[in-house]
Amino acid sequence: MALHMSKRRIVKFAREYGFDRAKRVGTYNGYDVYSPYMSSGAVLTVGFPHFILIKDNEIEMYVDNDLKVMDALYPTDNNLDED
Repeated sequence: MALHMSKRRIVKFAREYGFDRAKRVGTYNGYDVYSPYMSSGAVLTVGFPHFILIKDNEIEMYVDNDLKVMDALYPTDNNLDED
């Protein structure tokens, strides 16, 4: 889990992909999830969201092609009436 991984290591990993910060946004299927971003507000990616996933002291960059992580972390109510 990320509790064993330093914030410095997570930011260093994010920098390998062109980001300069990472914010913890929750958990998904046993993974600690971080959202990488630029402190300047610059957008590095267009398209599917990128997340840093951490589990058992392993770290990976994940492109959320099917939006499963996004939907789990940021649920929406698609049943709202549009009247």
